[in-house]
Amino acid sequence: MAKKIFIGFVALVLVAFVLLFQFGGRAAEELTKKLLEEQTALQGTLKAETIQANWSGDVVFKNVVWAGPDGKTLAEIPAATVSVNLFDALLKGGTGASVGDVVIDKPRFFVAYTKKDGLNLVNYINFQVEEPQPDNALLTVKKASTATQFRGLMEIKDAKVNLLLEGKPLDFDKVQFQGNFKQYPKIKYGLRVKDGKSDIIADIQNDAGTTAVVAEVKKMPLQNILNVLPQAADVVLTEGNLPDVKIRADKAAGKWTLNIDGTIDGLKGSLINYPVTKGSGKFSADTEALKFAGLNLEVAGQTVILEGNVYYAEKPGAKQTYALTVNAPSFAIEALSPGLGLKDAVTALGKVKGTIDKPEAEGTFGLDKLAYDPLYITALSGKFLYKDGKLNIGDAIGNVYAGQVNVNGQVDTKTKDFKLEIQGIDLDSSVVTETQVDGPLSFKMLAIGTADAGSATGAGSFRIGEGKYMMLPFRSIKGSVTRQQGKFAFSNIRIATAVGSFDTNIIVKDNGKLGFDLDKGFLAARLGEK
Repeated sequence: MAKKIFIGFVALVLVAFVLLFQFGGRAAEELTKKLLEEQTALQGTLKAETIQANWSGDVVFKNVVWAGPDGKTLAEIPAATVSVNLFDALLKGGTGASVGDVVIDKPRFFVAYTKKDGLNLVNYINFQVEEPQPDNALLTVKKASTATQFRGLMEIKDAKVNLLLEGKPLDFDKVQFQGNFKQYPKIKYGLRVKDGKSDIIADIQNDAGTTAVVAEVKKMPLQNILNVLPQAADVVLTEGNLPDVKIRADKAAGKWTLNIDGTIDGLKGSLINYPVTKGSGKFSADTEALKFAGLNLEVAGQTVILEGNVYYAEKPGAKQTYALTVNAPSFAIEALSPGLGLKDAVTALGKVKGTIDKPEAEGTFGLDKLAYDPLYITALSGKFLYKDGKLNIGDAIGNVYAGQVNVNGQVDTKTKDFKLEIQGIDLDSSVVTETQVDGPLSFKMLAIGTADAGSATGAGSFRIGEGKYMMLPFRSIKGSVTRQQGKFAFSNIRIATAVGSFDTNIIVKDNGKLGFDLDKGFLAARLGEK
């Protein structure tokens, strides 16, 4: 008898389980359909192509589309599995609290971020009941009357994210995400992104209308984000790495704050049309500016150090602005154009200003010595201005042979063509002629050239005022001067005296000094005076 009762009990239990699984699966399916239609966690609409439930309480959604309040697609989900409490769904009708865990496979998200509005995906999630806030357009969308009742775990596997960062595309593959709603309204998220050798790890917490994001980026190639960087005139980046970047973003009272600290290395590209072969340094960023600290670049083989800020555009349509200092501790002159043929190096210090589409740089430069045979210039210093692809040199003054030399000119950074005006004032001719001639020397010369080494040529004139040649007086010596292949040549030289004018020649000696080969008529006339 007892055996029959036991068998009957087992049969009833089996029947109950069969009924539970049969009708429980249907109840779970109906519940999830209802929740899909009436969900309040996400703004906008959720639509699924098919919904299927099995006896275990798992409900599988196929081809789900989440559209935001503006009708734009935010997510496409090929498959999502929702775990439902069968007893709650069957006996009580079920609510959002009846849903246990949600697993989403291989979705694609369409996300946008702007400085003004933050991350749109976050703004479209109803973390809690909020009143419309007229000072923020995204928050004026009417919220649901009740917050989500979901208290489970949400897991997203192998997602793809198409991000519009300030309107520019940035895509990520292999995104893993987990959200913990068990302590709602405090919600915790974990984000992991693996893209080649680079990793992005982020922890996000939302509580009482605030959002905190702590993230770290490891070994990200700069090429991954080049297309979202603003296009800057005269700056081209082709390679680079972000070895370590730490990010902290917070949202409170509808506004985002941002703090980024990181390092950058392996930079390659060009700067004002000169090749950048190396580059590394530290940077930081907030909601106002990108900041560089000791960004060391190798530009045309020379060291250039940048520090300072690049301020974001304040208004739509405006451009980012520079507030940088530039320092070149030892920049070889011939690196500006091989045609200059000057291996001496200058020290330059300046400021970069203007907008990223119209940058300007101005400052000062100096060098201890400059060999420009037969001239040996010391303590040369001046000003520079870079604008519209042209590097202008002005007010450059140096010492030479007890006199002064002035240099003004321009280098085209694109073609490397150059033009320099050189003027000497009150030089001591006895030094350059080894005491053969004594008198104040002045000259003017225009030097031009191209990017080709040895292309520099110069032409001008010189004048030696009243003085003496080997103790014999003269009123002046005038002539023409040219420079080719790094050597000076003199022609059309006339010496004026009290008894007339005479021709003479100037010879450039092996030591770079000048020698006069005066006409015998001058010597005869002067000796006759004696």
